[in-house]
Amino acid sequence: RHEGKTNYFRGKILAYFAVLMIVLVTLFVMGSKKEHMLLNINKSTRPYKILDKGLVQNDYIFMFSNTDGKRHEYFFEIVDNDKIKIRRPNESFSIGAGKKKKTVVILEAKETLGDNSQKDVYTLVTIRAYALDEKEKIVVDRQAVFVYPHEDMLKK
Repeated sequence: RHEGKTNYFRGKILAYFAVLMIVLVTLFVMGSKKEHMLLNINKSTRPYKILDKGLVQNDYIFMFSNTDGKRHEYFFEIVDNDKIKIRRPNESFSIGAGKKKKTVVILEAKETLGDNSQKDVYTLVTIRAYALDEKEKIVVDRQAVFVYPHEDMLKK
């Protein structure tokens, strides 16, 4: 009778240690996949700005955070929409190890992104940010929304 209880508790303890080992291995694997750069993209309060000749601009605030142990030179590009270009900034910038930097980014559309006469057109844009010196290791993709005005706004 006493042996049955001992085997029962021994089995519970082994199950507990097995679960604990799985959790520890999972934490180790997730911890080894550290992002060396963080990027947060926020849209400004103005949905868009209409310039001469049908140019439409959207303003964003990018918050870069260099979580790597050394200084890097960063830049970014749009990877999935050739109708939208980066107007500003047009040069790379440096961020020290463990530092953060806010950057105002202006994206511009020279071509029509939609032909809706009633509502603005919302287009998802993928932005790839990377360190120029370690592009394979330090790279992140983020999505942002580009707002293109409806036809009536462009005619004004």
